[in-house]
Amino acid sequence: MGPGHIDLIDKSTTNVDLKSLLEFEIHARDIFRERGRIQDATDMEASIENVRHSLLTLGIS
Repeated sequence: MGPGHIDLIDKSTTNVDLKSLLEFEIHARDIFRERGRIQDATDMEASIENVRHSLLTLGIS
């Protein structure tokens, strides 16, 4: 990063927020599956993959 670069992402906060979101979405997906709401579970799975990708992109494990 060059001079004057400002890091707009607070990784410590983002880490907690994204991990919490991931846990919530996994739980919601499981509930949708239990209730037979297959399309909602499938949609949630896509969202889960997006959050996982964001975590990887930010270098957060």
